[in-house]
Amino acid sequence: MKENIVFTRNLSLAYNQNSFKLHVVPLSYSKQDLISLEYKLEGLDKEWQTMGSDFFVTYSNLPAGSYKLVVRMKDQHGKPYPGEYNLEIKVHPFFLLFLGKDVVCYFDYDF
Repeated sequence: MKENIVFTRNLSLAYNQNSFKLHVVPLSYSKQDLISLEYKLEGLDKEWQTMGSDFFVTYSNLPAGSYKLVVRMKDQHGKPYPGEYNLEIKVHPFFLLFLGKDVVCYFDYDF
């Protein structure tokens, strides 16, 4: 990555980099018992996932495609705070092209 994940809004991954783990830290340590964090990977998750007390978001073996990771904070009553963190994620496919019985070409993304 060229910049801190806080300032990153787009992440492009090669087919063999299709897993990631993010550590999300709420800015208010004093109110951690009054808030909860949730995340959803749009394009994969149907429901919001409650973040554990370690504040990690982990996805493994994502199929090629476009996704959007959304992280939000909720108060002790379950009401979402305004504003969400959004990260667009693109996992590029591995292309294999057969040009004949003895010729195979492949295209790899190098990021």
